[in-house]
Amino acid sequence: MSFARLQPAEPSNPPTLEEGAAWLQVWLEAGREGQVFTYANPQRLAVGSGDLVRLRLRGRRHIGLVVDTLALLPAALEGKDLVAIEGLHQSAAVDPTWQGLIAAVAEQCHTSRFRTLKAALPPGWLGQRAARASQAPRRRIRVEAITDTGHTPLEPAGLTERQARALAILLEQGGTAWLSELTQHPGISRAVVEGLERRGRVRRRPLTDAEAQSNPGSSGPAVPSPNNARSLTTDQARALAAIAQAPAGQTLLLWGVTGAGKTEVYLQAAAQELQAGRSVLLLTPEIGLIP
Repeated sequence: MSFARLQPAEPSNPPTLEEGAAWLQVWLEAGREGQVFTYANPQRLAVGSGDLVRLRLRGRRHIGLVVDTLALLPAALEGKDLVAIEGLHQSAAVDPTWQGLIAAVAEQCHTSRFRTLKAALPPGWLGQRAARASQAPRRRIRVEAITDTGHTPLEPAGLTERQARALAILLEQGGTAWLSELTQHPGISRAVVEGLERRGRVRRRPLTDAEAQSNPGSSGPAVPSPNNARSLTTDQARALAAIAQAPAGQTLLLWGVTGAGKTEVYLQAAAQELQAGRSVLLLTPEIGLIP
């Protein structure tokens, strides 16, 4: 069977909802801008604009967004055998109000509605390539200092200033840390860690989330309890005490440069609340802090 593409590739505004239509215009994440294709609905499923449907494009499975329904085929497609949708994936995934917002943003930003829609949707929500990739387990990198190198731990031995500093930070944390945490320190990049690895001073060990959770001795606790938390500096201890003593509803600002240790204060403050039987909500503004 063949498929046909309709132009222009812009959905009507406002979208129409015509349940049981014989033909559907479906937007697919195909190409740079996405494209609208016309598919048959021989079972007359109750599908309308904003619904997600399962279908195939060139033999590959996709999830497509219905942008319009057709009671009659355009003259250019009459007599052609159109591919049929396989079924309804999700009803009202994009409601008409949101589609109106997408159209308004696209017009204001002088871009297409489909590019705006793609930016607004989670990665891999449409299409089949990213969906396969999302099934692979996410891996985190653990950096471990190697102590049996024949050198004293902090001996420069050909290390650059940044490599020596990265090694010192690693040893201060017990000789192991997540790569994402280590590279948050100023001047410490992945290239610096890779340089230490080439010189035999550290090893990098990839772990899946499942491996990290099943091996807490190598990954460390996600949220430390007061009994096994890291020791705090004077400033960190003062900040933690201020949080603990603050009245209910008090708003506080913890200021510090990158690498000053703010995250440890947050984690220990959260641990204290959990120990007291209360709940904690952490909002992380940096993707590297989420693990």
